[in-house]
Amino acid sequence: VLEHLNMHPQKILSEIRRVLKPGGCVILSTPNVSSWKKIYALSNGDWGYDSPTFSEGWGHRYEYSYYQVRTLLMLSGFSIVQEKAADVYFDDPKGSRPAMQLVLNVFSKIITGDMRCAAKLWRRRGSGLFFCASKADVAGEPATSTLMNV
Repeated sequence: VLEHLNMHPQKILSEIRRVLKPGGCVILSTPNVSSWKKIYALSNGDWGYDSPTFSEGWGHRYEYSYYQVRTLLMLSGFSIVQEKAADVYFDDPKGSRPAMQLVLNVFSKIITGDMRCAAKLWRRRGSGLFFCASKADVAGEPATSTLMNV
């Protein structure tokens, strides 16, 4: 529900960490603002952001990128156990045209020498972000878990 909060999510994540047992895990999923779906929509002049969110609705107040969620979890005292970005929505771009646009975009990054950006665009392109993060043990070591298999 991070995308629906009207306060900074680090406050909520810190509270979740506080009440979690040592070695406990939090499983978090949220839409990916930097997904290929959002980039594709924006390039076609349609920012698919939930506009009524700043009124009294329960829509998305803020959407996060993979790196923002990862940073929020780490700053709140969690260790990342597992992470994944995946296309999960019925309206995710499908078919040869969006696939070709993604490939050409990644290829243009490679040609210009921006390999790191190309890899990030390819790996973090999914419309949904999924994280499993653990609370550090009492000794300060991160707990290990195989709880989530996204």
